[in-house]
Amino acid sequence: MRPSIQDIEEVISMISDLEKKLKCLGANNRNTAGTYIQNIFGELESALSFEKGKIEEAIEKGTWMM
Repeated sequence: MRPSIQDIEEVISMISDLEKKLKCLGANNRNTAGTYIQNIFGELESALSFEKGKIEEAIEKGTWMM
């Protein structure tokens, strides 16, 4: 089964929440591991946003099947 836009939005939200929690735990730019993890979250969020855009485009064209 393909993910819905809502599924992708939920995962993006979860990634954003995790990134905020990470920052609260002191993983800032002075912390190499924290910066690395934040970069991973950023990459995931970008990839999911791209996929969401592709799904929205397919829905508009009528080619998306759930």
